[in-house]
Amino acid sequence: MNKPTKISCSLLPLLTCLCLSSAAIAEDSSQNKASTNNDSIETDSVQTNDIETQNVSMETEGSSSIEASIEADDTEDEPGMLTTINQEAAEWADGQREEVKGKLGDWAHIMDDWFGEPDPNKPASASLRVVLDTRWADDPIEGSQVSVKPRIRGRLKLPVLEKRLSLIIGDEDLDEERILTQGSKGSNSNNNQGYQEKTYDRKQTRDDNASIALRWSKIEEALGFDADIGIRSGDDVYLKLSADRDLYEQDKWKVSTHNYYRYGSDSEHALKGELNFQYALDHNSFVNNNINVRYRHEGDKEETDWSNELRQIHFFEKEKQLSYGVSAFGYFENSEPSLNSYGPTITYRQPFWRDWLYLQTELNYFNDKDEDKDHFLSGLLRLEALF
Repeated sequence: MNKPTKISCSLLPLLTCLCLSSAAIAEDSSQNKASTNNDSIETDSVQTNDIETQNVSMETEGSSSIEASIEADDTEDEPGMLTTINQEAAEWADGQREEVKGKLGDWAHIMDDWFGEPDPNKPASASLRVVLDTRWADDPIEGSQVSVKPRIRGRLKLPVLEKRLSLIIGDEDLDEERILTQGSKGSNSNNNQGYQEKTYDRKQTRDDNASIALRWSKIEEALGFDADIGIRSGDDVYLKLSADRDLYEQDKWKVSTHNYYRYGSDSEHALKGELNFQYALDHNSFVNNNINVRYRHEGDKEETDWSNELRQIHFFEKEKQLSYGVSAFGYFENSEPSLNSYGPTITYRQPFWRDWLYLQTELNYFNDKDEDKDHFLSGLLRLEALF
């Protein structure tokens, strides 16, 4: 009986150690489990953050893609929009032109009916030419100058009236007197280089466009020249006799003349003789030499001037034209010719936008001895509409 008691007492310390070890192991297991749970929670949090980051990235990429797509669509639509606007503008311009031509045609028919019974096979018609000239000159004395001048020229074709008379609107002689390349004093009433003292001279514009005349065709048939009676520059009533002749035409050569005499109530005597030589280089280019002499006598003022212009002219497809050459101008003093101005010139002309609108540019380099001016640049920009 005493022997078992001794065994229990000897095992008590061992059991105590086992219990303490078990408690320590249990505590360590609890701590490890808690740590494992915390790691799991942190891992889940990280994964959640990664998912949110991916969502934000996807949203950003989607938004950028949509914006880029919209910008690309806008860029692609711009040329189409411009084409549509241009087409609408062209249709509007063509419509306005047809409306003007229609009104001119109606007026022509009404006027033709005044003079007799119209022929349906030969209807009356009208043509109109509207020109806007912008001229510039780098004058060495007066400085840079710019002038703007609108002009209107037209003609009514009235078959009933043309058996006896023709109606002419505008006077091209006014353009000759103010030609841009003219270097003589007599070239215009403002100054000698073809530009105005004002940028836009309303009175001069009105006078230049207020010209109308009747041409008696029967005289041309009987005597070989035209006879015009009309009003030019507003109040200058005039009579004009003119004759155009082809003197020679064979192979590549052509020689022609243009001559007229005019007497006006204000402008008095004016006489011009012109001789033109033309030599064809090929089907699309030729050389032209124009020589003319003009005489004018108004009141106490009497003057005779001359000009010689040599040009080479090229024609290209779509009505494009290029010409260049040299010109000289001067006077006759005591029946002796004197040189006042000379220099090169170049001109280019072509249709633009519509086939009835034309753009013309011209650049010159002339001097003026009478005004003590060395060579200087001058230019022309012309917009022209044909109706």
